[in-house]
This record gives sequence, structure tokens and C-alpha cells, in this order.
Amino acid sequence: MADETPIIRNLLYLCTPKKNVMAERIEYKEGKVAYRFLDLFAGAGGISEGFLQAEEDNKYFDFVLASDINDNCELTHLVRYNFQLGLNTVFHRQDIMEEDFLKNLLEKLNGEQIDVVTGGPSCQSFSLSGRRKQYDKRDDLFEHYLKVIRVLKPKYFVMENVKGLLTKDGGKIKERIIKEIRSLVDEEEVYQLTEFIAKLKKSKATEKVFILDCYQQKIDLEVSVEDKNIFNEKYIQTIENHFKLITKKVDYKVSKSDVNINTIRHG
Repeated sequence: MADETPIIRNLLYLCTPKKNVMAERIEYKEGKVAYRFLDLFAGAGGISEGFLQAEEDNKYFDFVLASDINDNCELTHLVRYNFQLGLNTVFHRQDIMEEDFLKNLLEKLNGEQIDVVTGGPSCQSFSLSGRRKQYDKRDDLFEHYLKVIRVLKPKYFVMENVKGLLTKDGGKIKERIIKEIRSLVDEEEVYQLTEFIAKLKKSKATEKVFILDCYQQKIDLEVSVEDKNIFNEKYIQTIENHFKLITKKVDYKVSKSDVNINTIRHG
């Protein structure tokens, strides 16, 4: 960084690892398949950190690039990932809504293939904890996020959401997002995902099968059921049936005032 201040230089020196991190990286990566990922709206790196810790078997996530508009986020990433962990992660600081964002992003990637794109478009306008305007230009951030996905064509993408997204503008924003996402996803791959989950259930413990069953049911219903009320009824019924199955010894009682309320006897 050509414009580093003395404070930043001192901070970077203090955070520079005192052991051979590069040697550890080489040993860690040896014989493993890398899934290269890019984190948009990276913030302080919460999603990035999770992906870096998500190693399994012979696979790991290689952190290629992070992007955010905030200069403090850039400094945080520089200290954490470049100096503490010794990664070669590039940070791209720019507003994703600027016209030349994608061009500049591609230049920094320099032709490198990205397998996974992650990101959480700014949620202030969606969040129930903030002041919610009827329309906010940040409501369109997801379109810029999906634009990057259309160009990079990753194998997978992860988009973080918040509860307020469900009700913003009477649910119209949510419907827009779902419609745009479905335009990117091959329906055939959805069925391949449910088949994969079915195979995964056979190799996991009972408590994980419960979660996988619910997830598979949710995917199947999203594809086949358009009526929201029917979707909710079927999905909740699935969860309820699983709870009763894994708690057979629990004495369930039905509320005398409301048959929809199940109570458990205590003591």
C-alpha cells in the first residue's frame, strides 16, 4: 500500500506472524482440492471466516478476493487474511453499484476461475431493527450481486438474507429476488441436490437426518407448491412429524383450548 500511514505500518508490523505461515499453508493445501471463493459485501469477514474453517476431507476453500465499499473493512481484511494468515487474498474496495465495478473486479481476478460467490447485500432497508423506507436504492443491491454471478458463472453461490426481506413492500422484493435467482439455477440441478441429500442422510447420525429431511422437504415444496398456505402447512407438518418421531418417549398432550397446540408434561 503506497499510501500507508505510520499507524497502519506499525499495526501491520505488530500483526505480522512470527512463524512460517507460508510453510503451514503449503502443508495444509497438499493433496487437497481447492474451491476458490469470492466474498462480496464482505464487511469484517464473517462469511469469509466461516468458509475458511469449512474444510472437509480432501477439500478446502481458497479465499481469492473480497470486496466492500468501506476502507476499514479493507484494513481489517489486510491485517487478518494477508498478514495474520499469510493468504494472498485481494481486496477490491469499490461501490458495487458503480458502472465500472464489474470491469475492475474482473481485472483484479486476472482470469482466475471462481467456484463460489458469497455475499450479503446490505440489509439496512430490509432489517426490522432499522428504519425501513418504502423504497431504498439498496433494495436493488441484490441485482448487482446477481449480475456478478451471471458473469463469473460460479458452481455455487451463497446469498445471506434477513427477516425483514420477507415483508418489505408487501413481499414483492422477496418475490423479485426469488424470480431472479431461479433464472440463474437449472431446475435439473435442484433435483440432483435432493438426490444428494437423500444419499447424505444414509451416512449421517439421526439428529442430522432430521435436519436434512426438513431441508429436502423445503426444496421439494418450493419447486412443486405455489400456494404459500399449502407450503407452510405441509412443511410444518413435516417438522412436527419428525419431532414426534425422535421424541417417542415424551408424553405429548393436546391443549384443551386449542387443538393446534401440543404441550409436554413436565415433572
